[in-house]
Amino acid sequence: MTLKLLSLLFVLGGSLCLVLSLRPTKLMRNENQKITSWNILFLLILFFVVGYLAFAVLVLLVPVNYPEFMVSLVFLGGGIFVLMTMKMSSFTLKEIKEIAAVERHRACHDDLTGLPNRRLFRDRLGQIISKARSDSTPIAVLLIELNRISEVNVTLGHRCGDQILKQAAERLQGLIGAEDILSRQGSDEFVVAFPGTDTDGAFEKSRSIVQAMEDHFPVEGHSLDIGISIGIALYPLHGKNSHVLLQRADTAVAGAKHNSSGFALYSPERDRNSLDRLTMASALRGALKKAELALHYQPKLDIKTRQVSGVEALVRWSRPGYGMVPPAEFIPLAERTGMIRPLTIWVLNTALRQAAIWHKEGLDLDVAVNISARNLLDADIVETVEGILNAWEVPPGRLVLEITESSIMADPERAYDIITRLHAIGVRLSIDDFGTGYSSLAYIKRLPAMEIKIDKSFVQNMDTDENDAVIVRSTIDLAHNMGRKVVAEGIESTDIYDLLDMLGCDTAQGFHICHPLPAEELQPWLESFRDTSPP
Repeated sequence: MTLKLLSLLFVLGGSLCLVLSLRPTKLMRNENQKITSWNILFLLILFFVVGYLAFAVLVLLVPVNYPEFMVSLVFLGGGIFVLMTMKMSSFTLKEIKEIAAVERHRACHDDLTGLPNRRLFRDRLGQIISKARSDSTPIAVLLIELNRISEVNVTLGHRCGDQILKQAAERLQGLIGAEDILSRQGSDEFVVAFPGTDTDGAFEKSRSIVQAMEDHFPVEGHSLDIGISIGIALYPLHGKNSHVLLQRADTAVAGAKHNSSGFALYSPERDRNSLDRLTMASALRGALKKAELALHYQPKLDIKTRQVSGVEALVRWSRPGYGMVPPAEFIPLAERTGMIRPLTIWVLNTALRQAAIWHKEGLDLDVAVNISARNLLDADIVETVEGILNAWEVPPGRLVLEITESSIMADPERAYDIITRLHAIGVRLSIDDFGTGYSSLAYIKRLPAMEIKIDKSFVQNMDTDENDAVIVRSTIDLAHNMGRKVVAEGIESTDIYDLLDMLGCDTAQGFHICHPLPAEELQPWLESFRDTSPP
């Protein structure tokens, strides 16, 4: 009698576990309707329940011996196992969905402010343009630039600059309606699209924004006056697509900087892309032929061995009558005007020729060259790189191509194809400015890159900014877990160098180690470096 009662309890307990496991199975089946496996699993558990209940009836009707008792015990264990498996599967899938939702949000939003990023703004602006076209209504696009945020970053650090950006975002959010679109476009820029707003309405909204930003920003005991400049472009008056409207609003910002009101409407006379840009573009084209360009090389230090493992080639332009032109001005210009391909070829030729010279002198250094987003769209880039390597008889493994995370994400599939082909010929690849391009970790893991380069914006203040330190530490751990090495750029102090050493970073680069040097000055520096203590 005791065996019969225990057997019945075990079978009914197993049945209860199976019934309880039907709920998470049903939820997963409803959420994954296209996956028939969950439907099959749901039916199988139902069949198991029927089988368990049939066995329970059998236990009631016939004498129970030890074999039947052992079978009922197995039934109980099976029910518990199925219930635990379903619960764990449900929990795991929930976590995966939450992570995927976070990744999707990060891909379309700014991490600092939570506002839509450039990509999402363009998509939404395109939608309201389509609606405005059918309704014959105007749209005002306002590009808002914080004038002195760079000074704050330099003087007080990026942490203070980030606090101001958050406060600015909050003030702007208080001024827009449900139909309006607010986005953070760049390091010091926001943009707002106001559907149904004409010129007068745009001026009124601009005055409201200027007034809201006039109040000082309280930051860590300081009260800061930042100042803003607003450029205005109107649909359809100044452009009929999002790209043109944003470009012309950006153009209008230059006029706003000289306007006491703090805002300006786009006009062709103020277009910075006219005479000045054309003049610089023509000068850049001539610079390649007139030897006005030069490469400087910044050493990269292996933190473990304290030895220089390679250099990064950085292009410099000394324009006659203008002096040194910042790369931030002429590189984007080269990309827009189609000059980036000949410029990249010149850099590769010059850098690899220098690498060949160093090799003959007994100095074997890896040479890193930056590749832009436009280069990744060049169908012949792989053949070009291979041809230049062969011309200077430099082993492919000595060349490191640094490709920014943002340029990779501009066209992920195209980038993956080019990067894979470059890897196939032996060229080493580095993901530059990591942490700024909204890439997915799954995508980065697929890339045959040998190293990840942490953006200097996270490195420069990591000794005083806990958030930056957490990001750097997490990136180092993540990269090592994926089998990648880590390069940290922007190192400007011993404290940061020592902190990176403690965190296990592989390679260091920055002014603390050495400024970029012309080739003729690099070798003496290397000899001097060997004779002195490492940083």
